[in-house]
Amino acid sequence: MKKGLIEVTGGKVWYKIVGEDKSNTPLLVLHGGSSEFTISGTLKSFERAEDLNNINLSVLYTCGRYDEATPELTAYYKSLTPNAEIVIFEDASHEHHLEKKEEFIKTVRRFLNK
Repeated sequence: MKKGLIEVTGGKVWYKIVGEDKSNTPLLVLHGGSSEFTISGTLKSFERAEDLNNINLSVLYTCGRYDEATPELTAYYKSLTPNAEIVIFEDASHEHHLEKKEEFIKTVRRFLNK
């Protein structure tokens, strides 16, 4: 795996080059920052949480107990979203859909069949 160093608003950030299309990684780092959950790039002040109350469909939030998108943060977004539910997958991370595949599929099927 290759790595690269780019200049982002006065600092340098290492990023991984994945796949053939290398153009998206620097753009993601420029706007988002060095982590998808710690936004420090040009989008750091972009916030749309207040718009969640305008969603008029059922919403299923899922996360793992040890997710970078924490259960507390996910519960906060659920509290802002009418007709939403949350399922937290125990002993799982952000990749709970892979770590708890069968349980995740059952959860999504149950939600879609309501």
